[in-house]
This record gives sequence, C-alpha cells and structure tokens, in this order.
Amino acid sequence: MKNQKVFDPLIAVRYGEVKITDAVLLGKLKTIGEFYLSIPTSDAFYEMRTKAGLDTGDGKSLVYGRSWFEEGGIVLGQWLQAFCRFYDHTGDVRYRNRVREYVDAFAQVQKVIPSCFICETAYMAEKVFHGLLDAYEICGFADAYDVCKALIDNFRQIPEIANAACRLGDNGAKDETFREIEWYTIGEALYRFADMAIKQGESPAYISEIERFAKKFEYDEFWNIFLEGKNLFDYSPKAGVNSDYFHAYSHVNSFNSAAYLYYRTGEEKYLEAAKKFNAFMTDTQVIATGGYGTILEWLLPKDRIVDALLHCHCTFENQCNTYATLRQNRFLTVATGNIAYGNTSELLYYNSFLASLETDPEGHAYYYSDYCADGGKKWLNPISWTCCSGTRPLAAMELLRNIYFRGTDGSLYINLLIASQIECEEAYISLEGDFTKDGKMTVRCCPKTGAKKGQTVHIRKPAYLTVDPVFCGKTVTQQDGMYHISFDAVVEQVITMEFDLPVYERDISDGTQGVRAFLHGPLALAAKGITKKPTVTAKDLIAVGDGTFRAGDELFKPFRDYEENEEYRMHFELEGNV
Repeated sequence: MKNQKVFDPLIAVRYGEVKITDAVLLGKLKTIGEFYLSIPTSDAFYEMRTKAGLDTGDGKSLVYGRSWFEEGGIVLGQWLQAFCRFYDHTGDVRYRNRVREYVDAFAQVQKVIPSCFICETAYMAEKVFHGLLDAYEICGFADAYDVCKALIDNFRQIPEIANAACRLGDNGAKDETFREIEWYTIGEALYRFADMAIKQGESPAYISEIERFAKKFEYDEFWNIFLEGKNLFDYSPKAGVNSDYFHAYSHVNSFNSAAYLYYRTGEEKYLEAAKKFNAFMTDTQVIATGGYGTILEWLLPKDRIVDALLHCHCTFENQCNTYATLRQNRFLTVATGNIAYGNTSELLYYNSFLASLETDPEGHAYYYSDYCADGGKKWLNPISWTCCSGTRPLAAMELLRNIYFRGTDGSLYINLLIASQIECEEAYISLEGDFTKDGKMTVRCCPKTGAKKGQTVHIRKPAYLTVDPVFCGKTVTQQDGMYHISFDAVVEQVITMEFDLPVYERDISDGTQGVRAFLHGPLALAAKGITKKPTVTAKDLIAVGDGTFRAGDELFKPFRDYEENEEYRMHFELEGNV
C-alpha cells in the first residue's frame, strides 16, 4: 500500500492529535463516551454467550422489545471500533480496558462458534473485522489479529458468502441471499486485513487467497456508473428491500472501499469515481441540513425528493449517513487537496451531529430526522439498538479528523471552525469562540521554543458566505476557496475573524412543485409549531436575538436547538414551479 503521507497533497490527523475546547462538543463527546462505557461487557455479550452455551456471569440481556441487537452483531463491532478511537483521542485507559474485554469475549465465543454467530452476514462481519483490526493497530493487542484471522477464515467458508452473487444494490433481500446484505461495503475490511497479513508475515499463498476473496466484493458495477458519466436512475437494484432505488448510506459507504483500493493500487479510477459520486450527491441529493435519503434511506430523483419533503417523516438517517459522509469527505480532501469538501461536513456537524438526541439506556437511537413540510418533531426510534446506535460514537470520533488537515510542507488547514487545539511542527494552533452564536472566531498561534520558521494556516471559506469575514491582527490573503495566514516564529499572535452570516433560502423544485428551507450560515432553521402559514422569503426573517428570527407571527430557531417532541416545520411548500 502506498505511503499516504507521500502520495497525498494533504495528511489526515489522528484522533489523538486534536484537543477539543468547545464546551458543547466537549460535553457531547463526554456524554457519548460515558454512555457506551456504562454498558457492561457481560451485558453486551450476554446474547452471544448464551447461544454459545457459555457462562454469562452477571450479564443480562440488552434486548428490549423490538430490537436489532440479536447476538449484538449490528453494534458490537462498531462499539469496539469506537472504544479504540476514544482511547486514541483521550488516552483514558478505561476505553483500552474495554477493548481488551471485547477482544477476549470474541475469542472466547469464536472457539465454540467459529463465526461468533455475527460474522455470518457481510453486513455484520465488516464491522467486527474493522473493530478487531483497530484493536490491534490502535491499542496494540496482537491477539486481536488472530481473532480477526480466525473469523475471516470462517467467513470465507460459509457457502452463501463463498458463492455470493454480489447483486447490484443488494440491501438485504429476505431470501437465501440475506447473508450478502450490503456486501459491497466489506471490501475495505478484507483488503485492510490483507495488508495486515502482509505485515504479520503470512505466506504469499495465504495473502493471495485473501486478496482473491476481497476482489469478489469490489463494487465496480456501481462505481463505474459514475466513473463513466451514466445516469444512476437508468439503473435499479437487482435485490434488496427496495427494488427501485439505491440505499443511501451503504452506497456512500461503498466508496470507502474505493478509497482503500485507490491507496492500495494507485489507480486513479477509484479516486475519479469517488469524486464524481460526491459531486452527484452534492448536486442532486444533499438538502439544506447536509442530509440526504429523503424517503427513509434512498437515493432519489428530484421529484421523489420533493414529494418526500412534502409528505415523509423519516427524512434522513442521521448517524450512519453522517459517519459515511465524514469519512468520504476526509478521503477526498486528503487525496485531492481540495478542502471544499468540508462544506457538507460543516452542515452535518451542526444540523445532524449536534442536532441529534442521545441514545437512551434501552438503546433507542436518534435514527431519522423529520424534515416534513407538514411539520415534525425529534424522536427516538422505537426499535432498540439499531445501526445508528453503533455509528453515533463513530461519527463523534470521525469529526475530530475533519477539523484539521496537514500540508506536506508543514502548513495547517482548518476545515471546521470548532474551538480546539492542535500541535504543529513549529507552533501550537488554537481555535477559540463560536461564530454561529456571536459571529466571532479567533485563531491563536503560539510558537514553540526555538521555532525556526513561522506557521502557515489555511482556512476553508464556507460556501454560504456572501461577504468575507473582517480579519484583525494579521494580513490575510484569499485564493482557491481558502484564507491564508502567515504567523511569525517568535511571538504569540492572534487573529480575529468577524463573520456576517447570511440568512438565505434553499429551494428544491421539480418544475411542478417545490419546497423551501431557511439557513443562517451553516444552521438550518425551523419554525416553531406545525400550523401551516404562507411561505415567506429569507428577506422576511428578522433577527430577534439569541440566534432566533421572526417572520410575521412565526418564530424560527436553529434546528439543532429543538428538544425531543418539540414541534417544528423545517420545509415550506412552494406553489407551482419556482
């Protein structure tokens, strides 16, 4: 695999390189981390150990009513990944100890049940494989590799997996092929294991076997639709729970396998396909909040998107889609050097991650956001331990890797304006403030003792700005969608940024009907209550303080500030063709 630091114009940071100082985000990270630590390993593995006939100790079932927990496969692999990443970020040994417990539990069950039950479908296996590889790479548990190897070797022998048809768009057909569910996302995990096997000194013959197996799950049929400039809506899934449209999350996530193949092979086609897919998403699928998949979870033509925003109450699969998009945007930013991919990441940070309700003790997660023009409210999914209860902590950690990027020349790229700190080669850089509340942000540069050169900082210019911020303290230049600052090497320097955040509207129309949403900078706004009123324009919204606006007798506030069951309207119906 190519050396990413040499191969790419930008370098991604690790989870542990970023210190968060923003009080809101810091509180969210603590809440999320403590919540998952509060789930005893004996409870998490209770179902799996019970089915394997093993001692469950003091464990109790986590299955509450309607549940996706089953043996835990949908979430246990994701939780293992999250514990590894929280440990890398915080250094808190409680997370590392939890990783140790999970690896031991998987090893214990695997000796009795070679698949651990949960590595019998591609959908579940992918998450567990990544978790065990994280346990090895981040936490240094060598035996995690051995457990992963045993599970993968078993996985390859399952007839339905070995003989998988790998049908286009398969999202879990309830037939003999159910084990193939979202087969197109597992390639990344298998190739990642192959590269780990190389480092472990496995035989060339064994590595070739893994690579041949991984190749079976490459998703060229879908990736090539975009690479070759074809129309997605000329195609339909050949299997799955929806036969008309493609599942949003899993197809975004499939491009993380394309990203891995890009680094593994150096073939530009994987990068080009990912870039074109991202452009398709940005141009045709992403709505005001940064969300997409407006009828439950599907990639849709514009008329269906408008219809969904008019009538559907399950508009956006928050945690999974946010996680997949942040990963894809990080890859594209690093691989292309184009920091503009952060525009969508910024929307998702404020309108999905910060706007989400936290999972409750019985595993009911904030799965869908409701953006319906008929009015909506925030609610927890009635089914416990859905996939979003697994990706919630992963999205939290992925945010950390999207705040900053490093240039190969030692410069720093600021992608998300979130109060935080990072160490550079010659200086420490701090972001201070919250520009979404008072329009102000500070960048502080503290040179290291004996620094030999200054620190260059590049800041992404948000796409919604109509006028540039006012900069005080240093000369700032602008080029290629970024603001550029050169700090001195000797003394601490501070530059302040004052933003004039616009209030603007985002209309979507198919030529016969349409909807409108309003934003204030990166913040999607929603009107309080569900009583329908005449649709207004951005010019009608008058600031009344504390981030709220009034248009006639309607009060608007940021979507992120709405509480559970508080009613609102985010989209407003347009009459006729806008």
